[in-house]
Amino acid sequence: MITPQFSVDQDDEFIYIKIKAPYIKAQNIEFVVDENVFIFSLHPYYLRLRFPGKIIDDDDRSSANYDLKTSMVSVKLPKEVKGEHFEDLDMITKLLARKNEETTRAAKPTIEEIDTEGGKSGNGDLSVGDSSNEIASATQELDEKNANTKLSSLGEEFDWEIEQTIPAPLTDSEDQKAVMANKYGFDNGYSGLMSMSVMNGNDINDLSDPDKLSPSERAKERTELEIEKFDPDYYLSDLFDNPMIEEIISWTETSDDSLTSQESDRLARLSKKTYLLDSEKQTYIGLVSLLFGSCYDKRINMGDSTVESAWTIGKLSPLISCLDNSFASVQDIMIGCTRRSLCYPLYRSWALSLAVWNDVYHVLKRGKRAVLKELAKLVLMFDIDLYNVYNQILLEDYAVWIQYSSENVIRSLAHEVHKTTISKESMGFDLLEYEEAAKEALADQDMDQVD
Repeated sequence: MITPQFSVDQDDEFIYIKIKAPYIKAQNIEFVVDENVFIFSLHPYYLRLRFPGKIIDDDDRSSANYDLKTSMVSVKLPKEVKGEHFEDLDMITKLLARKNEETTRAAKPTIEEIDTEGGKSGNGDLSVGDSSNEIASATQELDEKNANTKLSSLGEEFDWEIEQTIPAPLTDSEDQKAVMANKYGFDNGYSGLMSMSVMNGNDINDLSDPDKLSPSERAKERTELEIEKFDPDYYLSDLFDNPMIEEIISWTETSDDSLTSQESDRLARLSKKTYLLDSEKQTYIGLVSLLFGSCYDKRINMGDSTVESAWTIGKLSPLISCLDNSFASVQDIMIGCTRRSLCYPLYRSWALSLAVWNDVYHVLKRGKRAVLKELAKLVLMFDIDLYNVYNQILLEDYAVWIQYSSENVIRSLAHEVHKTTISKESMGFDLLEYEEAAKEALADQDMDQVD
């Protein structure tokens, strides 16, 4: 069966569903309504939508018609409670989710709930005879889940620094296991997927051996490569002799957070799953780097995208280019992305990078629909053989997860990006020294011309 393209709208009284369904017979159109579930099934199409509120199939007020010219089925359904506002009707993947969709994490156990009387968990049994280690592990996962739930309820004053702990030294056998189980991508849930992409010419990747490097080795390689890549002459040329940068900085975006039909269709094809994250805070911080790359590319191309867009965005995000998710705070990720913006792309300007951070702030300020729009564009950009691995390990998961994210936390993240300051000194590239030397050299040239 095919999931058709669709869109949903509402007013105070009705839900309006438009379904793109070519090559059907109008007289065969039928649908089912069961409380908050709408089902449209007509070979070869099947669409099931789960709404946040109840709808009713009232013969007098419900309607369905088919426009042969546009191949569009238009369905009108009354709300059970007139005036109720249904949230997230533009969250395509969320509408398509099944009831009690299984909580999913790649290669990691999930624990839904523990019955303190019967000792049973949602995904297995914990009886009185189970070991204390198993019970302790289950309790720890529940604590982490509760912590993430608490995160979603917080607002502007949230502490965005990641708690850091010093790991115990590994034995030789444990170290070998750690290397073999190397993880990266969304919530560090993937491994063993990069080698083939690198062999096929993946030029976004900056790591020598991405499938074997540990997280600390990935971070180390990233910083060393950035120092090696930074070109002071290129930076100074863009600072003093590139009129295009001023034009790029002065460009003003016209915001439109609605999804295109292509974006909606791509989101509808994503796996429907929810996540039990090891660190929800880390996931939000990682999101910042994806938005920086997307906003940078949008600004330098003044709203358009090019064949180089995926490469540019990938290079600017440490999560993509170096699989590095080691950043402990919003300031850390802002420094990391800005460093890369001064090393890799076509335009390497401090003022431009600050303008891009302002763009990131405004995307986050507009909420998760604006963020979803950016992620949907990224998924489409990376839908090519050379870079599709980043959809598999990172971008598709982000596009699904963001639909279940907290607006409160996104607003808090916007506030954190807006108030966080970064300095040229924090880049580690001696920018001020190079700039001062260049100014002195230019002043000497002016003096020579006067003489």
